[in-house]
Amino acid sequence: MARKKEIDREKLAQLASLGANLVELAAFFDVSVKTIRRNYMNEVVRGRQGLRMKIRTAIVARAFANKKDDRLLLYLSEKMLAWDDSDIAEARGAIVYETDWGGNAPEIDHQLGGGGDEEDT
Repeated sequence: MARKKEIDREKLAQLASLGANLVELAAFFDVSVKTIRRNYMNEVVRGRQGLRMKIRTAIVARAFANKKDDRLLLYLSEKMLAWDDSDIAEARGAIVYETDWGGNAPEIDHQLGGGGDEEDT
């Protein structure tokens, strides 16, 4: 009878969080995929959840950082906030209005203490 090989559970979760699949994990620890599935799937799932969180965080950060292209932010709004098409259309109209001038609309600039694109007389 084969002796059960102990696997470092934290290392397994860490590798799963980097995107390693079951075949790669089994090869790294020199065990079968069946062993990973049977004895270590909790660690694999935990690692994959960590990977999803990292990806989600990076996407959201990028969406907020890119001020000129709102498509990613609107997509995330639809998926994460359950916005429907009318919410998206309303947001697109507001964003186009604000950025169509190359900056904020004059009314918004005035409220913020700016002069907009008009010259002071």
